[in-house]
Amino acid sequence: MNKKIYIGLIGVALILSISGTAIYAMTEVSVSNHFSTGIVDIELNEYRKNSDGTETLWSNVTDILPGEKISKIPRITNYGNDSYIRAKVTFENSPVNDDDIYGMSDRWIYGRDGYYYYADILSTGESVDMFEGIDIPEDLDEKLSDSSFQIGIDVEAVQSQNFVPEFGADHPWGDIEILPCGKEGLYSIGTFKTEDSQTFQLRYEGDADGLVTNADDFFSNFPVMLPGDTYEDTLNLVNNSDNDMKLYFRTEAMEETDLLEKISLRISKCIDGETEMIYEGSLRGDELTAGILLASLEKGASGMMTYQIYVPSELNNAYTIMDDYVVWIFSSEPVLDSKTVSTGDQRMNIGLALMIAGIAFGSMVLIFGNYMKARGKHEK
Repeated sequence: MNKKIYIGLIGVALILSISGTAIYAMTEVSVSNHFSTGIVDIELNEYRKNSDGTETLWSNVTDILPGEKISKIPRITNYGNDSYIRAKVTFENSPVNDDDIYGMSDRWIYGRDGYYYYADILSTGESVDMFEGIDIPEDLDEKLSDSSFQIGIDVEAVQSQNFVPEFGADHPWGDIEILPCGKEGLYSIGTFKTEDSQTFQLRYEGDADGLVTNADDFFSNFPVMLPGDTYEDTLNLVNNSDNDMKLYFRTEAMEETDLLEKISLRISKCIDGETEMIYEGSLRGDELTAGILLASLEKGASGMMTYQIYVPSELNNAYTIMDDYVVWIFSSEPVLDSKTVSTGDQRMNIGLALMIAGIAFGSMVLIFGNYMKARGKHEK
């Protein structure tokens, strides 16, 4: 007897649960986000000017005479992102010194730390000459005949983005550590100018269209990133459906680099004038991978999501010229009940409910029949 009552309760519970719940499918849309880091990369080449005004690559000069002008043009070219540059000139076994340099622009400032600092930003692809040559003293000591001397030039660069030199200080660049570039081969450099800036939007159109976005990359407004950069943008949220909805968010990393772990992300939402922080952590946080509730929007309502990216200033040259991809996945869940389901949905729900109820009833009859047969055999 207990078994028959138990089976009957299961059938009733199934029928009640189906008839009181709306059936729906979650919709989702994804956008890929491309992150790129910049690089500081300069090159020094030396040239000499010929008598006809043309230039050739520098080669060692022999038979130097007193009072002679030696054409020596150190040219610095920036192949990386916009940078500040500095240079140090050293003289070895030399009868000349800094005072004998000629043709140096007044944009080069001599610091008390022994470096010459170029006061202007050297933009990507630009070159600057440090000086034009060396004056050999007229009173050159004859004892130096048949001897040689060397002039060395060391050039360093630092990104101009998020960095402000103090040219009047003893150390205009402070205690910044200069590291080797660390990159070889060809690469392309992005700029820090945003083009065709657009307002991103995520719309929920209901069961017919689901989630719709107006962009393939929510970070297309962002330039190439350098240490210390902070970028912020917004995403408009619109619920155009006839039902309230919940919006969820998760990420999937497409690369194996640890760049995303170094970059910070902050997400906040503003609904009905109230702002709330949703997430704060790395771009590869476990919480983002698992998924978070981004917002709940009533039918016809709208809101705004603000996302901010921060690249730590201590990010070093190991992370230059890196690309990484993150897929942002938004999914929606309509908030429905039996009273707000449309006619088409009601027919679907009723049909599904009847089908499940029929299966449950048939299972109950089959089990009950087997039970009665077993009981009859036992009584015999």
